[in-house]
Amino acid sequence: MRQRSNKDWLDDLNSTGENCSRALQDLHAVILGSISYAFDETIVPKTINRNAAIDKIVSRTLLYVQQNLGQYDERSSFITWVLKIAVRQAFLEFRKQKWQANAPHSPFPEITSELREQLQGNPFLQYLHQIFKDELSENQRLALRSMVMFRMPKEEVARQLGMKFCDYFKMIHDARLRLKHRLEADGIFSEEDIENLQL
Repeated sequence: MRQRSNKDWLDDLNSTGENCSRALQDLHAVILGSISYAFDETIVPKTINRNAAIDKIVSRTLLYVQQNLGQYDERSSFITWVLKIAVRQAFLEFRKQKWQANAPHSPFPEITSELREQLQGNPFLQYLHQIFKDELSENQRLALRSMVMFRMPKEEVARQLGMKFCDYFKMIHDARLRLKHRLEADGIFSEEDIENLQL
């Protein structure tokens, strides 16, 4: 593999023809080797198809890098920047596959009788339940409940709702703003407390 500086990587990937093809092949090999080593058989659960997952991670990382070369700011080496992206993609993919392997039969997790009892016996949870009903749409409530209570991957929530991810992200952003404004208006939390809730 040819040794490249940060500038060499950018020049080759921004070019066309053979230089770009070779750079992509070399970058593919770097990502594949690094992710395969970092997420070996001792780390990845056996319920996950590791090889298929790694192929997806490498492909998505390469696509993201190609589409976002302008975001590289040279504060770290180009390869370090790429591998950070690959690791994020890996966590997203493994989390999604783990969820799918253990997913309930229904599209979304359901609130159990035990959870309902906890809700009925806790005034604070009852308050949160009420502002969810008052401020959020059905899809917003379903999405936040699935992510926060059941750790459902946001990509899977968007898929189950039949939404493009950009539309789903806007919906969740709007939901969080609505909740923050309601909590501020009710005066129950300080501004610092609301930030710590990470809504």
